[in-house]
Amino acid sequence: MILENKRGCKKEILFLIGIFVIVFFCLNSISATVNITVPRNLTNYTTSITFNVSYNTSSDISAPVNASFYYNYSGTWTLIGAVNCTEAYFSCNGTLGISNLYDGLYNVSVILANASNSVTPRVINSPVRFDSTAPSVLNYNVKLTNGTIGYGNGLNYSGVALYLFNVSVNDSGIGNISSVYFNISYSNGTQINYTAAINVVLTNYTLMVNLTNVSSNAVYYITAYANDTLNNLNKSEIFQITLDNTDPTATFDCSPDSVTPSGTIDCTCTPADNLIGIDNSLTTYTSHPSVSTVGTHTVTCTYGDFAGNTGSSTTTYTILSAGDSSATITTTTTQTPTTEKENIWATIAPETPVIMQDFVDASGINQIQIEVSSVATNVQLIVSEYSSKPSAVSVSQFNSYKYIYVNTLNLANKLEKAIMKIKVEKSWIAEKGIEKENVALFKFDESAERWNALTTTFDSEDATYYYYSIELDSFSYFVIAPLAVSSEETVPVTTGEETTATPTSAWIWIIVTAGLLVIIAVIAIILSKKKRK
Repeated sequence: MILENKRGCKKEILFLIGIFVIVFFCLNSISATVNITVPRNLTNYTTSITFNVSYNTSSDISAPVNASFYYNYSGTWTLIGAVNCTEAYFSCNGTLGISNLYDGLYNVSVILANASNSVTPRVINSPVRFDSTAPSVLNYNVKLTNGTIGYGNGLNYSGVALYLFNVSVNDSGIGNISSVYFNISYSNGTQINYTAAINVVLTNYTLMVNLTNVSSNAVYYITAYANDTLNNLNKSEIFQITLDNTDPTATFDCSPDSVTPSGTIDCTCTPADNLIGIDNSLTTYTSHPSVSTVGTHTVTCTYGDFAGNTGSSTTTYTILSAGDSSATITTTTTQTPTTEKENIWATIAPETPVIMQDFVDASGINQIQIEVSSVATNVQLIVSEYSSKPSAVSVSQFNSYKYIYVNTLNLANKLEKAIMKIKVEKSWIAEKGIEKENVALFKFDESAERWNALTTTFDSEDATYYYYSIELDSFSYFVIAPLAVSSEETVPVTTGEETTATPTSAWIWIIVTAGLLVIIAVIAIILSKKKRK
């Protein structure tokens, strides 16, 4: 009896265990019908995902309205977002963004809910890769067929057809580099070439491009497109090159075209390039060529642009014999200047006057300030001083202190005004016995062959010099001299446009004496007539 009871208990226990296994299997089967179809295990995703979950209404949940997706990166479930459910299709789906998540491996889960707030158990899908980082493009350069390598942006080239473009590409996310393309276009956006680059080694990609069949004189933009295996695309890295195969040109003139050996030739060379500009460091020519040898001479100006294109221009001038009357101009003297100073300015703008200063102590000039009416380039100012009258000037000035010649290049028609500051030694003024206010700067009038006094303003003094200012509208020959008049000559005095001569005291006495003699003669004649009567 006891044995039969034990056998009955064993059967009951086995029956209960069987029921438990069946129930457990059924519960697992029911929960397994909720299935995350997107994102899938061990799949890569970027930026955003169309999440999707399927379910069985009869066994999982009645009329679900939404499905909430969560991610787990470090042990905590965090909501990504919720999508709507469609009962007719037994699924819930929608697009949710993941660009704010760190790149890495994530567990993803979902919970379905209906209007009654009934929810399904959490269903987990893992792991999933999230990567929203685009590859970075670094160290782009251009290599020429001759081996020259140019780095960075804004490179200039000339006389080259084949260009090897190189970039280094790196993906800091969990994906790998899928492809790199080079897009080449004109500056207006017109596409010339779009070609896949070759992965030569590790992260380096390169592309050989032949630009022979396109317009070579232009600005080109090269964009590197880098895409990873998750379709993250970087197309923001753009660098520029300029192709210029045209030589620059120049205006090169020498003036005058003929002089005698006592004259001076002034040459001016002005290069121009319409695309990338002139490299002024490559411009070479002689501004004052030799005039010592009679005959016709050729001078050359060479120049270049920033792409390495070069050019040259020539012009001629003639040196005539000293007695040849066909010489067009004689601009300087046979005397050697006691001092000479030269300044060159690449550009002078109207709003920015320039000053020539730092003359030697023996100079009669302290400084010259120049203002222009429009932008002037390659301006040259040459100041020569003489202790006696230059031979180019036909008339000397009495009691002169310093003779000055100021010559300019590329300035004449753009000079707004100049302010010349002169200085005169106090000892010289004391020696001449004149007042400091009676010193002036005179300008030579070539047509009238005379010196005209300019308005000269006393400024200041120090232990050695008196300083004066004069405003000018042009340059020529000048002399610093007294305004005072000697008894032996007359000095022209400028009064606006007219110039008159002031008589000396000797002539005044002659006139007065002659007048008295006439009066005495008239009185004598009258008295003689009265006596006869």
